[in-house]
Amino acid sequence: MKSLSWNVRGLGSPRAVRRLRYLIKQQNPRLVFLMETKLDKTRMEKVRKSCGLFNGIDVEAEGTRGGLSLAWKDDIVVTLRSFSKWHMDVLIKEDGNQEDWRFTGPYGSPYLRDQNLVWNLLKRLSQEGNYPWLVARDFNEIMYSFEKKGWLPRDHKRMEIFRETNIKERLDRGVANDKWRNLFPLGNIHHLPNSTSDHCLLLISTDHASRIFRVRDFHFEVWWTIEDTFEATRKEFWESSSELLVDKLRNLQIGLTKWANTIKGKKGELRKQLTKELETLIKEDRDDDTLSNIIDTKIHLNLEIEKDEAYWKQRARVNWLKYGDRNMAFFHYCATTRRRANSISKLTLDNGKEISEESAIQEEAKLYFENLFTSKGVANPREILEGIEGSILVEVNERLQAPFKE
Repeated sequence: MKSLSWNVRGLGSPRAVRRLRYLIKQQNPRLVFLMETKLDKTRMEKVRKSCGLFNGIDVEAEGTRGGLSLAWKDDIVVTLRSFSKWHMDVLIKEDGNQEDWRFTGPYGSPYLRDQNLVWNLLKRLSQEGNYPWLVARDFNEIMYSFEKKGWLPRDHKRMEIFRETNIKERLDRGVANDKWRNLFPLGNIHHLPNSTSDHCLLLISTDHASRIFRVRDFHFEVWWTIEDTFEATRKEFWESSSELLVDKLRNLQIGLTKWANTIKGKKGELRKQLTKELETLIKEDRDDDTLSNIIDTKIHLNLEIEKDEAYWKQRARVNWLKYGDRNMAFFHYCATTRRRANSISKLTLDNGKEISEESAIQEEAKLYFENLFTSKGVANPREILEGIEGSILVEVNERLQAPFKE
């Protein structure tokens, strides 16, 4: 999913509105957060709908100051938690994502007298809930003095307040907690150029859509062996082909992969369903049938938890924790951290140019290794050899260089 966050510095001119329409058409974001719209609610709603964004919340400006707008497409569900003239705080539900995540768009006032209000607001919001959380733009503050070049140095107390309020991990001009980074291990933020505002536009991606995925190699999954239908499925695919061994193996790989993909997507809902069933049974009056159902449900739920833990344990590449430990969060964190470490989202070339497109990164890496061991021409070794004393006698050297005779 793509999101845009931008301090537009006013949407009163047709040029600014055209630029906004162009960016939305070009990037196709599902969520758009705009600051300093400098419009009342009626005009902002009209601009928003002209951009094809019919779902939204608008906070009107105070005269020619401020103004916020949060808009989204129909394929995501947005639940409003709170809003003010300084912020928007919402929960987001994406298709195919079982867990909601939290987005907060603060607007850091450029006026010093108002900025402490924003930091106190963020401190309060940080204590509400335990969701995967992303905070993006516009802080109107820096974290460290080296982020500012020129003019007077920034007050250290204000930067310290920002770091205290900060949510652990900085993403360019956005910050996220560990739960958000684990939920979106390939999530990233890029600055986009614009011609109508002196503020950078942020493109937030949760799925790294520009990434080119190669065909994955076949990997046998440990959790398959715990599935009731695995043995029968394996036997069916193996015996369905009478070809050569290589063809039988390929047929088995394809069949098991399709079988696993079919049942894997239902695992999360099944665990939720079993948990609810167990809660309901525990509240009922106890008789023999109820106790029997409680035991069966517990066994089934524990088995599903073990399958999920086995899935993440295999990806964590650690063996010092026992298989029966209910420590799936540790395995999940190890696997997703390694996935982030193995990802290259940007390269800086020798000339200072930055590239972020996957195809360009692949081509640059290919050229680098092609040229790495390329010979630049054979140098004359005499200058080096002049300082080395010979150890082979002239007579011996002549015999070594003589033509070979049988």
